[in-house]
Amino acid sequence: MLAGDANPEVADLLVDNRATHYWDGQRRLGRAVGRMLGLGDRAIAWDVFLVYGPDAKWGDPPKAVGSPVISASDMLERALRPFVR
Repeated sequence: MLAGDANPEVADLLVDNRATHYWDGQRRLGRAVGRMLGLGDRAIAWDVFLVYGPDAKWGDPPKAVGSPVISASDMLERALRPFVR
């Protein structure tokens, strides 16, 4: 992670009522996502997106995964297109 990533106020840069932001200062979620993506037990997943459909249930795989977000933005756009009106 980069030094600027330690600032929870960066969530203010993306303001959208469809997005929910959480701050995980201990990086527990980043480690869990890293394990889910097969990066190992100590790896921290960051700058990653996971897209789930509106009918997703706990344990379902994401419809799309990409990282880094800027390089995979075309994939992210295609994955989100069916859910944007």
